[in-house]
Amino acid sequence: MTVHVTIPVDEAAKADLEELALARGVGMDEMMAEAVSAYIDDQRELLAAIDDGLADIEAERVIPHEQVVEEMRTWRSTLGVPE
Repeated sequence: MTVHVTIPVDEAAKADLEELALARGVGMDEMMAEAVSAYIDDQRELLAAIDDGLADIEAERVIPHEQVVEEMRTWRSTLGVPE
């Protein structure tokens, strides 16, 4: 089932969307449906990554900040990159 949703966008964003839709040879409805779908997918991936990170913290699968800084300094000096 398809539903229609109205969202406010400024004139510049509308013009950009119309330009992209025209360049791709699709209508604005299809362009917006794809954009919303991609946004939802991105947000789901982000939330899953956050959950994974929180699980790592809970399970103490983390590296102390000081150790990371020291490893980066060693890596930079090995490559000859100034600090």
